[in-house]
Amino acid sequence: MFIELTDLLRCAGDHADGHLVVATGEMRNRRITRGMIGCPVCNAEYWVEKGVARFGATDRTEMTDDADRTAAAPDAAAIHAFLGLGGPGGYVALVGTATRAAHALGQLLGDVHLVGINAPDGVFPDTMFSLLESPGFIPLRTASVRGVVVGGERANEKWLSEAARVVLPGQRIVVLSDKGEAPGIERMASGPGVWVGVKRETGKGKGEK
Repeated sequence: MFIELTDLLRCAGDHADGHLVVATGEMRNRRITRGMIGCPVCNAEYWVEKGVARFGATDRTEMTDDADRTAAAPDAAAIHAFLGLGGPGGYVALVGTATRAAHALGQLLGDVHLVGINAPDGVFPDTMFSLLESPGFIPLRTASVRGVVVGGERANEKWLSEAARVVLPGQRIVVLSDKGEAPGIERMASGPGVWVGVKRETGKGKGEK
């Protein structure tokens, strides 16, 4: 996990966003490969193991079927165009099977750090790609990322509400499904197996604290 990502992390506890603290056990360059993340508000502790920050056990049943586990990576060039980002810096979150596009998408985005949530087997972190695990929420602060890409198997109210919460106003979410909607997100375009929406400047995602 990229050490600077600590500033964007959010505790799983039912309280307002607050800064978490990290104790590093092992680092390689700017990545934490082993350590502990603590919440000063509720004293919760989360562990970083093999470079992955674990905020709780993931729900593997959300993978729709075995075909999803072995499917090819989504089209990174199309995702890049849908996100519509200009300029370097900041973070983009990828949820579920959308993380399979991370390495190709990272080459297109350049100096934008990618954060994967609940990646399937076979997806690994690297210099500009951090991995988090979480049971049903995106462990990032409200309005903290420049874009979110949601895998089709998670195009449901829970995950789309979380995508709407963490994306910055005026920025986009890309959903790799033609289903679902998100609070505060206005659809810009849709097609077979994908839709794109932008967060209204005054919109708030469900569950914002």
